[in-house]
Amino acid sequence: MAPGDAAILELADTQPSSTCGKKRITLDGIAVLNRAFASPKQRVLYVSLLCCDLDVARVRALRLPPTVQRLDLSGNRIAQFEQVLSVLPASLTELGMRSAGITSVAIGEHTTQFPPALKALTLAYNPLDVQLAAALMDCLPESFECLDLAGSSHKNTLATRAVFARLPAGLVSFKYEINAFSLEAAEALALRLTCLRGLRTLQLHNCDMLPARAAVVIAALPDTLAELNLNGNLVHPHGASSALASRQLPQLTNLQLASTRMGAADLEDLA
Repeated sequence: MAPGDAAILELADTQPSSTCGKKRITLDGIAVLNRAFASPKQRVLYVSLLCCDLDVARVRALRLPPTVQRLDLSGNRIAQFEQVLSVLPASLTELGMRSAGITSVAIGEHTTQFPPALKALTLAYNPLDVQLAAALMDCLPESFECLDLAGSSHKNTLATRAVFARLPAGLVSFKYEINAFSLEAAEALALRLTCLRGLRTLQLHNCDMLPARAAVVIAALPDTLAELNLNGNLVHPHGASSALASRQLPQLTNLQLASTRMGAADLEDLA
């Protein structure tokens, strides 16, 4: 990295910083950040503003430099996802919005403003309506690869099926743990998995998956899968464990089956 470049811009401890945790940044603090962002001596690539008590007004006041590739706004109280999109630079590849109180996504002109290079989006642990989450899938750019919707408490089977049906074709990683879904939703996920030929990571732990649901998903896993997490699901008896034993997943190197009630015989079958 050339002199003056900074992967993470850090200010003095007495000032708001782009690497911030458990601090409250006021609008005056945002102004301080914006002046630092505007400095020709800095080339900021990563901005992390975790748990800084940011609301929509403060986020919209940010003037992020055009060099930023990663932005993490997790742990704030943003609520309206579409209000964030207007401040995102075109260079952004990763956006973190974990536990940010996201409840709404305006479908329309705002959602078409995703940065064209965006590859990863985290919306885990937000009370986001599942129907809005489904519509959001259609707005992701072609470059998109990693989606985290863990802990979203989606209970509407029809809408959950719509989320699965619209998963981006280029998806490499999908995290949906701690979300219960029905057999119908599992079938919708399985159908889409057959189209995700580049998928490497699938996280489905603690999804209340009974054997039949797990078996349906396992049977559709792509050959490219390297990591599968089914912890906390009822994989045993039969069905799912048999499906795992019969699947040919040559690239699978990380298989997690803790608390799945699989017995020693089942594990020997997987060896």
